Amino acid sequence: MPAATVVTGVEETQALAGRTLGTSSWVEVTAERVDRFCAATGTPPPADRTVPGLLVLALTTVFMPELLESRGFALSVNYGCRSVRFPAAVPVGSRVRCTATVDAVDAVPGGVQLALTLVFEAEGHTEPACVASTLVRRYL
Repeated sequence: MPAATVVTGVEETQALAGRTLGTSSWVEVTAERVDRFCAATGTPPPADRTVPGLLVLALTTVFMPELLESRGFALSVNYGCRSVRFPAAVPVGSRVRCTATVDAVDAVPGGVQLALTLVFEAEGHTEPACVASTLVRRYL
């Protein structure tokens, strides 16, 4: 597991702008994980046994704590996505990881907003599985 970048407060968070946080460790996306995801979302498991794209994106909650630890904030909110693309399918059983880059950090009332680019890759594949431009808010 990579060592997370640790920041405390607004000023240290703002200093992250333009910085790549690193690449997470690999996570295997098992058939059981796909089945649980599909059950939770009310969709049938894919007949072709590929990983649903939204499950790949949902792995953000697994990967980001490995890459960034923010201290001095009372609340962190997934504020949304500017764009999400799924260029390549991920076969069930593949290992996936994520590289995160902080594109910008802007002041918002009560805290800061981080604009991140997340690139998810499946082991052995050259094309990304997912590329997402996300927004996260940290409130004091």
